[in-house]
Amino acid sequence: MILKNRTGSFHLCSAMAALLIISGSVAAGSAFAETVEAVFIKPAGSLYAPLYPREFSSMASIVAAEKDARYKLVKEIPGGYIVECEDGLFVAPYRWYVFENLAGESVNATKNKGFDASGFFRIELPKEIETSEFFFNNASIKSFHSLAFLLFLKNGPKFDGYEQKLRDYDDFMAAAAKKKTNPPAVEAFCDFLNSGGSKAAVCMKRRLTAEIAYGLLESHKPVVFMTFANSAAGEIIAAYSLTGREGFEKEAECYIYGTGLKKFSRGEFEKTLESSSNIFMVLM
Repeated sequence: MILKNRTGSFHLCSAMAALLIISGSVAAGSAFAETVEAVFIKPAGSLYAPLYPREFSSMASIVAAEKDARYKLVKEIPGGYIVECEDGLFVAPYRWYVFENLAGESVNATKNKGFDASGFFRIELPKEIETSEFFFNNASIKSFHSLAFLLFLKNGPKFDGYEQKLRDYDDFMAAAAKKKTNPPAVEAFCDFLNSGGSKAAVCMKRRLTAEIAYGLLESHKPVVFMTFANSAAGEIIAAYSLTGREGFEKEAECYIYGTGLKKFSRGEFEKTLESSSNIFMVLM
């Protein structure tokens, strides 16, 4: 459902950004393939989200979508999506909308006021993960540390089940090796986190863009991907938050095993993503 004239809560900068998206979409439209199967997108969070008419006329033509609305994707464009609504075609910016399976409110500790990722380094992880023999490259020390960080993001600083969970992951990877499935680390994380029957994570087999990542981080959904910018073996990067004042360019806060916590400017983040693999995971 679309609600008319609910634009008062949206910043003018968002409206101006949408104008750039709309003007760019006309020129770029032919470069993007039409969706074959029906795919739907939804507002990323619990707030009303703006939709901009494809043929923009005035600020009054901007409408707001309810949090439980869903729209059929017509085409992806730089900065967002063209979607089909009852009143025609609209532009939905990445910042406010995500694929349907990534929608909904976050249940991660990152949404808690005062969340401090540095608390992860005060946790004593089992010594075995530094010395054990592993089954193949994906079950590496950095995989165990990265998974532990995801457990911290999911459960918060009071969680004390790291030893059992990491042992379970070791068994999980052993079973995968016997089946010769050899999933990439990011996909393995998702399968393991969902193995208990809960929708703890979603794996997307597509290239992550900064726009999609920033949109998910705005709604407190950490994003995990592998990049090969600085290492042939690849680095696992967990982007967990955005920092910076509203109205200014925000930095992506990330965890990288061996580096610790690091902030990436938008430009640095985009450059890092250029060498990422075609798969990423979202912690729901």
